[in-house]
Amino acid sequence: MTLPAVTPAVLDFEPMNTPVLTHGFAREVSRSLAKCELLYVSRQEFDLPLAKRQHAAYIATLEAAGINVTVLPEEPDMPDSCFVEDTAIVLDEVAVICRPGAASRVPEVKSIERALATVRQVHNIVSPGTLEGGDVLRMGKTLYIGMSSRTNLEGIRQCREIIRQHGYEAVGVPLKGCLHLKSAVTSPAEGVLIVNADWIDLAPFSHFEILRCPTPNRGVPTLSPSMVPCSSRGPLRRRPTCWSRRVCA
Repeated sequence: MTLPAVTPAVLDFEPMNTPVLTHGFAREVSRSLAKCELLYVSRQEFDLPLAKRQHAAYIATLEAAGINVTVLPEEPDMPDSCFVEDTAIVLDEVAVICRPGAASRVPEVKSIERALATVRQVHNIVSPGTLEGGDVLRMGKTLYIGMSSRTNLEGIRQCREIIRQHGYEAVGVPLKGCLHLKSAVTSPAEGVLIVNADWIDLAPFSHFEILRCPTPNRGVPTLSPSMVPCSSRGPLRRRPTCWSRRVCA
């Protein structure tokens, strides 16, 4: 299994009415990537040198889109550590440090917390709560949070208590057949969602325009407000932890 190469593509939608992302964190691909956590796909052979080149191309694409990316060093013994989005939810006012539902990923959090503490006030999800950023879709001042095998109700409750102090709401979304909420739904533009309706309950999204994914058993892309990382083999579905310049130290 390899990560697809990426090139920027411009959307035909009006951009979201949100601040442009200007800064972000990423992490070098781990040499142990082949041992990553898997649930819904079978384990395949990894071409690690190719994965590293493609990850570098991904970062270069983000930088070409105007995002200043801080690349954290490799964690050799943490196979999933390049997927930094799962370890934190970064809002304009605060960073919520996640507690991953996979035990092997819990050690990833410490270095991410140290890095984010330089630019945000941080609050932690604590046991017995679990929360992964791949389950969190922000639409305006609402965070839609997937009720998945990686994110439990206690994690959602703790997140809601943290973000409500800053005027945000949290809405739980039932999932079926996929790892994270953003495997099943993402947003290319304000008020618009791309969804795989087989994997989520659409009721919480009834007030959005819904574009249904035409291919069964396929995830949807993770999108930024103004560009889509994509390739002939399909979109890269992971992104770094990013935030807006307007509140950055």
